[in-house]
Amino acid sequence: DSYPVCENIEEILIIDAELPHEFLNPSIEEIVNILGPFGQGHGPLLFMGRRLKVENLDIVGKMDASHVKLLLATSRYKWPAMFWGAAERVNVDFKKGEMVDILFHYGKNTYQNKTIPQLIIVDIRRSENE
Repeated sequence: DSYPVCENIEEILIIDAELPHEFLNPSIEEIVNILGPFGQGHGPLLFMGRRLKVENLDIVGKMDASHVKLLLATSRYKWPAMFWGAAERVNVDFKKGEMVDILFHYGKNTYQNKTIPQLIIVDIRRSENE
Protein backbone atom coordinates (compact mmCIF):
# COMPACT_ATOMS: atom_id res chain seq x y z
CA ASP A 1 0.00 0.00 0.00
CA SER A 2 1.12 3.54 -0.62
CA TYR A 3 0.05 6.54 1.34
CA PRO A 4 0.20 10.17 0.25
CA VAL A 5 2.97 12.13 1.86
CA CYS A 6 2.09 15.54 3.22
CA GLU A 7 5.06 17.84 2.77
CA ASN A 8 3.33 21.01 3.95
CA ILE A 9 2.72 20.25 7.61
CA GLU A 10 1.84 23.28 9.69
CA GLU A 11 2.66 23.51 13.36
CA ILE A 12 -0.25 24.16 15.70
CA LEU A 13 0.61 26.77 18.32
CA ILE A 14 -1.35 27.20 21.53
CA ILE A 15 -1.60 30.88 22.47
CA ASP A 16 -1.61 31.49 26.21
CA ALA A 17 -3.01 35.03 26.01
CA GLU A 18 -3.72 37.83 23.59
CA LEU A 19 -2.28 41.05 24.95
CA PRO A 20 -4.07 44.26 23.98
CA HIS A 21 -1.88 47.34 23.58
CA GLU A 22 -2.61 48.56 27.11
CA PHE A 23 -0.92 45.39 28.47
CA LEU A 24 2.07 45.66 26.14
CA ASN A 25 3.82 48.00 28.53
CA PRO A 26 6.87 47.79 30.81
CA SER A 27 4.90 45.85 33.43
CA ILE A 28 4.58 42.86 31.08
CA GLU A 29 7.29 41.13 33.09
CA GLU A 30 4.95 41.12 36.12
CA ILE A 31 2.24 39.46 34.01
CA VAL A 32 4.72 36.82 32.83
CA ASN A 33 5.87 36.15 36.41
CA ILE A 34 2.27 35.80 37.66
CA LEU A 35 1.44 33.32 34.90
CA GLY A 36 4.54 31.15 35.51
CA PRO A 37 6.10 28.61 36.27
CA PHE A 38 8.62 28.07 33.52
CA GLY A 39 11.54 25.79 32.94
CA GLN A 40 11.58 22.00 32.85
CA GLY A 41 8.25 20.74 31.61
CA HIS A 42 6.88 24.25 31.17
CA GLY A 43 7.67 26.14 27.99
CA PRO A 44 7.66 29.93 27.81
CA LEU A 45 4.29 31.63 27.52
CA LEU A 46 3.13 32.35 23.99
CA PHE A 47 1.39 35.70 23.54
CA MET A 48 -0.39 37.30 20.64
CA GLY A 49 -0.27 41.00 19.85
CA ARG A 50 -2.32 42.63 17.11
CA ARG A 51 -1.76 45.71 15.01
CA LEU A 52 1.80 46.62 15.98
CA LYS A 53 3.62 48.89 13.58
CA VAL A 54 6.98 47.81 12.17
CA GLU A 55 8.90 51.01 12.90
CA ASN A 56 12.26 49.60 11.89
CA LEU A 57 13.87 46.33 10.84
CA ASP A 58 17.37 45.12 10.17
CA ILE A 59 18.63 41.79 8.90
CA VAL A 60 21.37 40.60 11.24
CA GLY A 61 23.61 37.62 11.90
CA LYS A 62 27.33 37.10 12.26
CA MET A 63 27.71 34.31 9.71
CA ASP A 64 24.67 34.29 7.46
CA ALA A 65 22.54 37.39 8.14
CA SER A 66 19.41 35.27 8.52
CA HIS A 67 17.75 36.93 11.53
CA VAL A 68 15.53 39.98 11.77
CA LYS A 69 15.82 42.64 14.45
CA LEU A 70 12.68 44.79 14.65
CA LEU A 71 11.33 47.78 16.49
CA LEU A 72 7.58 47.35 16.96
CA ALA A 73 5.28 50.11 18.18
CA THR A 74 1.94 50.12 19.92
CA SER A 75 0.08 53.37 20.32
CA ARG A 76 2.19 54.14 23.40
CA TYR A 77 5.31 51.97 23.60
CA LYS A 78 8.06 50.72 21.30
CA TRP A 79 9.43 47.20 21.65
CA PRO A 80 12.67 45.71 20.38
CA ALA A 81 12.05 42.26 18.93
CA MET A 82 13.99 39.39 17.37
CA PHE A 83 12.71 36.99 14.75
CA TRP A 84 15.30 34.22 14.41
CA GLY A 85 15.90 32.71 10.98
CA ALA A 86 13.27 34.86 9.26
CA ALA A 87 15.31 37.09 6.92
CA GLU A 88 13.73 35.50 3.84
CA ARG A 89 10.28 36.63 5.05
CA VAL A 90 11.19 40.36 5.00
CA ASN A 91 9.35 42.19 2.21
CA VAL A 92 7.37 39.00 1.55
CA ASP A 93 5.26 38.47 4.70
CA PHE A 94 5.95 41.84 6.34
CA LYS A 95 7.91 45.02 5.76
CA LYS A 96 8.86 48.29 7.40
CA GLY A 97 5.92 50.61 7.96
CA GLU A 98 3.26 47.88 7.99
CA MET A 99 0.92 46.86 10.77
CA VAL A 100 1.48 43.27 11.88
CA ASP A 101 0.06 40.67 14.22
CA ILE A 102 2.66 38.65 16.10
CA LEU A 103 3.01 35.54 18.20
CA PHE A 104 5.81 36.02 20.69
CA HIS A 105 7.55 35.10 23.90
CA TYR A 106 8.67 37.77 26.35
CA GLY A 107 12.43 37.78 26.78
CA LYS A 108 15.39 39.90 27.74
CA ASN A 109 18.51 40.88 25.87
CA THR A 110 21.73 41.60 27.73
CA TYR A 111 24.35 43.55 25.81
CA GLN A 112 27.35 45.40 27.28
CA ASN A 113 26.06 44.82 30.84
CA LYS A 114 22.67 46.37 30.02
CA THR A 115 19.53 44.23 30.08
CA ILE A 116 16.42 45.32 28.20
CA PRO A 117 13.13 43.55 27.57
CA GLN A 118 12.50 42.27 24.07
CA LEU A 119 9.91 40.25 22.24
CA ILE A 120 10.99 36.96 20.68
CA ILE A 121 8.78 36.51 17.63
CA VAL A 122 7.54 33.02 16.82
CA ASP A 123 5.39 34.05 13.86
CA ILE A 124 4.22 37.21 12.14
CA ARG A 125 1.59 38.24 9.60
CA ARG A 126 0.28 41.45 8.12
CA SER A 127 -2.67 42.77 10.10
CA GLU A 128 -6.00 42.57 8.38
CA ASN A 129 -7.57 45.95 7.70
CA GLU A 130 -10.15 46.86 10.32
